[in-house]
Amino acid sequence: CGCDVNGSLSTVCDITTGQCLCRENVTGRTCDRCQSGFFGLQSRRSCQPCGCSRSGSVSELCDEDGQCHCKEGVAGVRCDHCSRGYYGYQGINCTACICDHTGGNCDPNSGECVCPPNTEGDTCNRCETGYWDHSPTTGCKVCSCSASGSSSPQCNLLSGQCPCKDGFSGRSCDWCAPGYYGYPACSACSCDVAGTNETFCSKTLGVCECGRTGECVCKSGVSGRRCEECVSGWFALSDQNPNGCSECFCSGLSRDCEEQGGLTRVPISIGRSPDILSLVSLSSLQSVKSGVYQHGAEMLLDTRQLNTSGLVGPLYWRLPAQVEGDQLMSYGGLLSYIITFYAEDGSGLSNQEPQVLMRGGTLRKYIIYTDMVAPSNGIGTQHDIKLMEHKWKYFNSVSQRAVTHADFLSVLNNIQYILIKASYGTGLQQSRISNITMERAVSAESGDLQERAKLIESCLCPPGYSGLSCQECAAGFFRQPQSELPPQSLKTMTVRPCVQCRCNNHSASCDPETGDCQDCKHHTSGRRCDICAPGYYGNISGSASDCSLCACPLLDN
Repeated sequence: CGCDVNGSLSTVCDITTGQCLCRENVTGRTCDRCQSGFFGLQSRRSCQPCGCSRSGSVSELCDEDGQCHCKEGVAGVRCDHCSRGYYGYQGINCTACICDHTGGNCDPNSGECVCPPNTEGDTCNRCETGYWDHSPTTGCKVCSCSASGSSSPQCNLLSGQCPCKDGFSGRSCDWCAPGYYGYPACSACSCDVAGTNETFCSKTLGVCECGRTGECVCKSGVSGRRCEECVSGWFALSDQNPNGCSECFCSGLSRDCEEQGGLTRVPISIGRSPDILSLVSLSSLQSVKSGVYQHGAEMLLDTRQLNTSGLVGPLYWRLPAQVEGDQLMSYGGLLSYIITFYAEDGSGLSNQEPQVLMRGGTLRKYIIYTDMVAPSNGIGTQHDIKLMEHKWKYFNSVSQRAVTHADFLSVLNNIQYILIKASYGTGLQQSRISNITMERAVSAESGDLQERAKLIESCLCPPGYSGLSCQECAAGFFRQPQSELPPQSLKTMTVRPCVQCRCNNHSASCDPETGDCQDCKHHTSGRRCDICAPGYYGNISGSASDCSLCACPLLDN
């Protein structure tokens, strides 16, 4: 039947004609339209009378919205009053105003010439104070400037924009600008950009949004109403850090640290003569000298001279020993170099391999890597790699998560190697590397105008430990042998514990790694000051008088 849901009383129709049973004032076989003089079936779900003025409208019909079809000079939904520019509707036609100087506007009853709404002047050619958007026919719009947020009630005559006070925004200055809260007071949020969640900040404006009460939304390592301080166990508030602050590393021995001041970063040149860089493959790490030359300031690999036996996969430059061991003072600095390669084809599988690899750690070893866009064939490209964990990942790991802060510093604490990729493209002919530098934080001299190095921690270490990150044993202590440690404890430790020197009270110092005693007193000697020196005898028990002078040789015996 197809009976209209709004217009019919049921879904059943006459089986012969197909006529549906219509609601009041509805017509059509399927009851889908209003009878003449009615409207609103689809929008209001029932047909309402149009109510068009007989004298003012052309017919009794109206559109779906109820608007009647008016005669010239007549207006209104039901055509029951004069339109603008006409006057004198008394149930009959309207008369046109003769008011050219007022834009055709006149009093709708008397026909007296009047200015359009909110205008002034002899020819009604300007807006009254507090109005804008002049139109000769419709007049001007009200500015609606907020009394609390605007410095003047008058807005821009073309755009309608009110002049806002500091901290206010919007066309009418009726809401708070970015970085302010609590309309109509609109107080400054004063959020610290470095510590506030980036989602709520505008880098262009340099301000951050806050909540209705003025609370700023902090990064994970930051606290405070304005996100201006690190949470306990974190330090070095920085806008470069996604977490706001860095977690105290302190070799896993302390949670109390602060940023070390008075440092500046200097680039340390690497790979200059006589330290010729060696070439290795990931499979063996065996150094290859054939085909490797020093050419001025560049290290050069010529694949025609290369003995490829035992080499599998892409080749890497291995940086010399000066970048190995403890490199904690390089944290936050840059590893920079210029790489150039020449190949038959600039693309290839080797371009997908990691570009920089680093292995290190003390009790647990990690291999981590970072990547960037591969250089173009035959074009020297400078790479500046930030020595911070955020863009480094674990090598040969299924997970693509970033390296943790603790693991990254653990690697820097004891670097075993740093590798920079030499192989690119397909059919490599030559690879060059030059200008290798690694920044290191050093004490700044007084009056030094260089930018201060940040992000280096200074820990409050437990007894027996020293160094900015508690990475060294203090004087009088040495690394406890791994054989003495329970296997389970090795999983949670970052470094082996420092224990007091075992010198039987005869020395206060020992080798920090082996524990061998140094400068044994009271006529003792040995690795533990546990035997009497030549010419002395006795049993070592920890007393200053353990060893006595031998009675011989003397002149008379």
